[in-house]
Amino acid sequence: RCAVVGVGPTGPCYPHPDAVGCPLGHDNAVGCTAMTDMSTTDATATPVPYLKADGTGNDFIVVLDPDDTLDLAPAEIAAWCNRETGIGADGLLRIVRRGDGSFFMDYRNADGTFAETCGNGLRVVALTLHRAGLISPGTHTIGTRGGDVRVQVPEVGDVTVSMGTAVTLADALVVQPADGEALPAVAVLMPNPHAIAFVEDVQALGSLR
Repeated sequence: RCAVVGVGPTGPCYPHPDAVGCPLGHDNAVGCTAMTDMSTTDATATPVPYLKADGTGNDFIVVLDPDDTLDLAPAEIAAWCNRETGIGADGLLRIVRRGDGSFFMDYRNADGTFAETCGNGLRVVALTLHRAGLISPGTHTIGTRGGDVRVQVPEVGDVTVSMGTAVTLADALVVQPADGEALPAVAVLMPNPHAIAFVEDVQALGSLR
């Protein structure tokens, strides 16, 4: 399948007997793997071309949908992101063109729920758009549920994102590691919510899985 390796050069498409056309138009392959609704056995389900991408350790399923034709159900997304029975990913990035010609990142968590934004996801989206010939190197605005974000796409090198200023909330939180003691935490928006706990020794957290 087609892969965007890291936030760097686009990897090759690998021939696949059941593949459909590569979303990036690569000439060196039969095509990118297509995914169908893994939550159903309906043989008539329409294949959805996708890319598998990695941005600084976060991996994503990327779907180019500039004309906003896809209506992806949470159950479908959760099935695709399942690492045991699906493609496996931290989330899904659907890229849609807005009325003004700019693009919107429809980011879904691995369970299919909506998310405000993701810095690594934005870098992957910007690189994917660039490699697809939909944007040129330079500064661009990409929409998210958390607001518009500026991304810088260089001729060569890493894509960078202006995430803005973190907002600290007054809410008192508690983080409970799987096999460690409960820890007080601070609520921070970026603008997606984070819980930040300060510890003397990271080993005290135990397993974070």
